[in-house]
Amino acid sequence: LLGGRLRDKVRVYSNGWFTDCVTPEDYGKAAVRVVEDGFTALKFYPIGYTGERFLTPGREQRVEAIVRSVRNAVGSDVDIMIDGGKLDASEAIRLGRKLEKYSPLWLEEPVAPGNTDALVSVARNVKITIAAGENLWTKESFTDIFEKSAVGVAQPDIGCVGGILETVKIAAMADAYSVPLAPHNPNGPILGAVTAHLGAALPNFLIMEFCTY
Repeated sequence: LLGGRLRDKVRVYSNGWFTDCVTPEDYGKAAVRVVEDGFTALKFYPIGYTGERFLTPGREQRVEAIVRSVRNAVGSDVDIMIDGGKLDASEAIRLGRKLEKYSPLWLEEPVAPGNTDALVSVARNVKITIAAGENLWTKESFTDIFEKSAVGVAQPDIGCVGGILETVKIAAMADAYSVPLAPHNPNGPILGAVTAHLGAALPNFLIMEFCTY
């Protein structure tokens, strides 16, 4: 019904594996467990969501220490994704440049949603792929970020954008701009199954989110 199966396996990345972590070392040890369980990609939130749009020197050093610990723990063959803290654009750029050397697969939602021009500014000044879209709830709202090349990975949430058919339309829009799809999916088994079905059928499907443990 979705156009035919394109692949037999859908790659997944682990989220939620770091809930008990406090120190950078904790993150590294937890990341090793995730890899030992078979995941080849993992996402985490070293910046946090405090609502503070600016980074103090101490907080910035801690963010880098966490990312360094995870990268050193899992090695270069595992993809890591950094979920941003919705920072001010200039802060996101400065931090992103510091984190480039750890080769993250993407930097997610580095600035608050709704300001496409700020997202474009980060994308043009940081050598990390920008991912966003979980807070865009219509296919029309994705038009702006595609036309302005604000993202390198699109993340519609299937449960919020209108279901399977609307997600297929967004995927087609993204494909026209050579943007892969990595649906936002911190959800339960039903939406997880839906996401997997889309992953089997959509040509530009990159990876699906999976909340571990």
